[in-house]
Amino acid sequence: MSEFLKFVGPLGSTAVTVKELKIKPGAFLSQGTVILLYSADQNDATAKFKSGKMGRIEEVLVKAGDKVTRGDNILKISAECSHPTVMKDMCAECGADLKDDNKPDTSASTASVAMIHSIPELKVSTSEATNLGKEDQKRLLKDRKLVLLVDLDQTLIHTTNDNIPPNIRDVYHFQLYGDRSPWYHTRIRPRTLEFLSNLHSLYEFHICTFGARMYAHKIAAFLDAEGKFFSHRILSRDECFDSRSKTANMSALFPCGDSMVCIIDDREDVWNFAPNLVHVKPYHFFKHTGDINAPPGLSKKENDEKEGVDLDKIVQNKAKDKKTEEKSKANDEDCKKEESEQEKDVEKEESRQEKEEKEDKDSKEKNKEEDKEKDGKDDVADDLELSDDDSDSSSSSSDEDDSKKKENNSEKEKGGKDDLIDIEDSDDYLYYLEEILKTIHKAYYDLYDQMTKNDRVVPDLKTVVPYVKRKVLQGVCLVLSGVVPTQVPVQKSKPFLLARSLGASVEESVSKNTTHLVAARPGTAKVNEAKKLAGIHIVTPDWLWACAERWSRVDESLFKLGSRQAVTMKPPAHCSSPEIAFAERCAEIDISEGYSRQHSVAESDPFLAFSAEDLKGMDKEVDDILSGESDNESSSSDDFDGHGGGGDGGDARGGTRAKRENDEDLGTCIQMRRRSSSESSLDSLSAAEAPRGHKRKADDVRSFDEDEDSNLERPYAKLYRGEEVPSDFEIEDDDVGGNEDWSLMGAELERELGS
Repeated sequence: MSEFLKFVGPLGSTAVTVKELKIKPGAFLSQGTVILLYSADQNDATAKFKSGKMGRIEEVLVKAGDKVTRGDNILKISAECSHPTVMKDMCAECGADLKDDNKPDTSASTASVAMIHSIPELKVSTSEATNLGKEDQKRLLKDRKLVLLVDLDQTLIHTTNDNIPPNIRDVYHFQLYGDRSPWYHTRIRPRTLEFLSNLHSLYEFHICTFGARMYAHKIAAFLDAEGKFFSHRILSRDECFDSRSKTANMSALFPCGDSMVCIIDDREDVWNFAPNLVHVKPYHFFKHTGDINAPPGLSKKENDEKEGVDLDKIVQNKAKDKKTEEKSKANDEDCKKEESEQEKDVEKEESRQEKEEKEDKDSKEKNKEEDKEKDGKDDVADDLELSDDDSDSSSSSSDEDDSKKKENNSEKEKGGKDDLIDIEDSDDYLYYLEEILKTIHKAYYDLYDQMTKNDRVVPDLKTVVPYVKRKVLQGVCLVLSGVVPTQVPVQKSKPFLLARSLGASVEESVSKNTTHLVAARPGTAKVNEAKKLAGIHIVTPDWLWACAERWSRVDESLFKLGSRQAVTMKPPAHCSSPEIAFAERCAEIDISEGYSRQHSVAESDPFLAFSAEDLKGMDKEVDDILSGESDNESSSSDDFDGHGGGGDGGDARGGTRAKRENDEDLGTCIQMRRRSSSESSLDSLSAAEAPRGHKRKADDVRSFDEDEDSNLERPYAKLYRGEEVPSDFEIEDDDVGGNEDWSLMGAELERELGS
């Protein structure tokens, strides 16, 4: 709602002249703000006209030099403040407390965008955020820079909560929440500081991590002690709008779009597999430790058992080496002491001999003198010699003590540095990542410079980054051999999709256009065919994985196919493409979840799959088999009677033979019935409609089962467990609970039909 602000000049004056305006359209007008300067006459001094209302200026209706009278409209303002900038529920424009429910005019606030990383309480309106975003974009284009969102854990650092020895070099130990809080141990990736300093002129760094706010700022202090790389641009878990995704804050941080934003992270899922992401090789230093700040519910698929440093073994080995060094030093010192003592003994012996010779000479010369004078002189000489010996020994001992003190002090000074354990870290991925980011920056501004000034549109890194990646293997035509499983289509396999994302063309067979053959093992038909053609590089799949990791064509001689060479069949997790990510996401979708297909009639009851004619034919076949069996039994009984009854051994053998033939016929009958699936017809009939001879056949089966060895497990037990039963076993019709037995037979028949 708009209203007009009227001029209220001095009483009695007819018209005044506007000398100067102090406000502009779009500015916020508060009470007491000077709007303009005016004068009643040419010679009069200027006076100030202040506002008595509050609102945002929409239009200025007067200009300098105009004459206005009392009651004229000079401004058009909005009646209420829209609170475009809010800090902790307080409007920065009008100072209104937005938490005060007694003021209805403070409820409508347009401030909803938090543009400052570390101050989510500061919000601005959408229009204000857009204006600020445009200014940032102009500044970046003027400085020819891009924005780089940097992840911390396993991208530039690796942190663990495990117990780590305190004397490892280049490992930072700290606590975040006082003396009772857990210890954090952080190792910075090799060449990180050089990486940041080299790219500082090309990118504006922003930290974006799922670590807590204090953790993020602590790590930033290790990486950027002077604050020249990251400054206040640190986004932690406490400022993230979504605990599982980092993309939720993108629209607030970059209200004009993320066309100039590049991302480096060791995992793609938290960025929703964005095309402007450079998937970084994860950094592992501490063994058995992954990402301690991973978002809940998103487990990274990686094997930490094979990577990292086992610090316990290194510390033990260092302790052993130190003990051996100490022992060797002690032995060396003992040897030196013994040698020095021996040298001292030799020197003492030599000095003693010299003294004795001197004494002999002196005594001979002085014998000529008088006895009294000679005795006195000899005593004085002896005293002098004794005093000289004492002074020499004391001076030598003091020199030894001074040298020992100096050695001890030097050892103490060096002790603090020598106690730190140096661990060799062979990670060199940041060399390749630096080259990747430099290539992306060059491609972006080359494309920007090619556009005309009139039709110049800011390029989008979502298209530039995949374009740079497709240039890696451009012009390469490769064939895969033994890399893709036989049950997986080549066009849907990971090696195929990865090679296509790098710009290579993939063919199914070796031809004259083939430049590379990626083979898992030697001796295949494609390998032999490629050897016949000149100019084809035969490499292992690791060559393709290395190209995807470094975004460059790696020297093929490093990955030549050999008979004793270890081969990695699957690409590492960080060697992926948007197509692979899409295929993996679609593979996780279960289309049958929440939807159950209704079984067909034949699936619910297999016996209903037979027609009436099939059932009649099965019944007739069973009747013919059983009638033939009764004829055989009658003929065998006649033969037995014709031989004169029991008692004769030959007749007994004949009866046994007849019984065996009867059993064989019965077994054949059962097998034929199983092959013809005649059980379905019997299950559809009632007990009164049972076919002729069926009960008699069942009795024969029962008698046949009773003749079997009683130690063997009965087929009924196997049938109830769902195991395979003998082929000549038949279900009895007159058993109790026949319906359940027939249902088991139906299940067995369904298994046979399915096989």
